[in-house]
Amino acid sequence: MTDNPAPQKPLPPFIGGYRVLRRISKGGMGEVLLGEREVHGFRKKVALKVVLSAFDDSEEYRTLFFDEAKLMARMSHPNICQVFDFGEDDGVLFLVMEYVEGMSIERLNEGLTTLGARVPPPLAALIVAQAARGLHSAHSLVDEAGELLGVVHRDVSPQNLIVTYEGSTKLLDFGIARSNVRQNVTQMGIVRGKPGYMAPEQARAEPLDARTDIFQLGIVFYE
Repeated sequence: MTDNPAPQKPLPPFIGGYRVLRRISKGGMGEVLLGEREVHGFRKKVALKVVLSAFDDSEEYRTLFFDEAKLMARMSHPNICQVFDFGEDDGVLFLVMEYVEGMSIERLNEGLTTLGARVPPPLAALIVAQAARGLHSAHSLVDEAGELLGVVHRDVSPQNLIVTYEGSTKLLDFGIARSNVRQNVTQMGIVRGKPGYMAPEQARAEPLDARTDIFQLGIVFYE
């Protein structure tokens, strides 16, 4: 006998003025929804990232969300998923992001494996090169005084890299990124990230820099 999965909470009809169409994905502390705004015939689809209701009252997760919004607002690069807006609607924190139509590298690899195929090396190199351009843009971010913000994504993995149907690569989810704009500081000994993609210094909870992300991207390239 198996347990029945817990029913998903019904989606609100609107968040921040955007009509909620469906769930796209769900993670540990948040989920991404497909939203749409229509005004006088103008229609635009967006991705709405929201904090799960179980974490609504968690000051730590709210601060992580605020930090992600502030960091993403500074980013503008064709290989990074763009953030358009941030807000709170009836207690629900949300980010309005670019809706990227495509497939994660995780799903791409799974689909090809099922067919007994692999991503051709030249195409893999192109995908990773574009991801590296996005990372370089994040690593090069500076504050108003021209000082590096010290951005480290910390979660460069196949789930967070999307290949669009138009042939470009987008880096997603700076939710656990480290930077100088963060209010939330990871406690000593706490490790964030996916174990299979961690650089040695990340697994040991040691200081990180841009090389940590490059190490992770190298694992993705190898796969």
